[in-house]
Amino acid sequence: MKRAPILLVLLAQAIQCVGQSVNNPCKLPPDLFDRRVAVMKEFDSAVPGSEAVVEEIRPRLKAIDEQYYQFMMALSDYAQQNRLVELKTCCGQNAGDPIALLSCRLAFYLTKQSTAKEFVENFAVFGDLDPFWALDIIASVNEKPNTPDSLPPLFRPEGPTSSYITELFRLATKGGKPALEKYLQLYLRADGAMAEYMADYVEKLFFEHPDIVLDNWDALKNNQRVIPNLQDSLSEDEKRQMRQKYAQYCHINESACREVIRALK
Repeated sequence: MKRAPILLVLLAQAIQCVGQSVNNPCKLPPDLFDRRVAVMKEFDSAVPGSEAVVEEIRPRLKAIDEQYYQFMMALSDYAQQNRLVELKTCCGQNAGDPIALLSCRLAFYLTKQSTAKEFVENFAVFGDLDPFWALDIIASVNEKPNTPDSLPPLFRPEGPTSSYITELFRLATKGGKPALEKYLQLYLRADGAMAEYMADYVEKLFFEHPDIVLDNWDALKNNQRVIPNLQDSLSEDEKRQMRQKYAQYCHINESACREVIRALK
């Protein structure tokens, strides 16, 4: 019986915080991340079919994500205006918030305030990855059908999580072994849409970068997902085309080349 008044108080507090965040989006509440974790636990523990409970939780989660969204927009605005001092100051105010930290690391890299080496070294693939996977969801909190422009411009076209993955893959295709190692470790922990997203890039690697595949064959073949997923996703015609392609590279690394060809039968 007392749940509704308590919920109203919580919503009022969330709305008040959103208002404060809009006035100063760089100043996130110090407990914002912990509140998001708590709300997500409620969401995840909701009994399937209990739509009323879910509908009570959803506005609270959106209110929290709206504050993070405004923070991302502030980073994006500073980056677009080349106001890099303000960008660093904004990030410095929220160094203890995991979502803010991830957003800032990507913003620093995209604005050339950090190097590719630092980008890869700072890319954590162990521990709690929930904040990392949440970035795209947060950046899309105001998304509507056919309106991709609602994403913060710095993190377009798909969001911060996707931008991280895309850039990590790009660095791997440039011969960056640490980048590929991080990519493969992250691939093992991805699920759902993100696992499919990363699998598409693995296919792209095999189709378009045989030299990288052969040079890193041990790491690729020992990954628990790479070869099984390729075997499942590629058509017989695609496998044949790939075998023919790799046969042309056997002079580079004959042993690895033959193993790739066998793995794709």
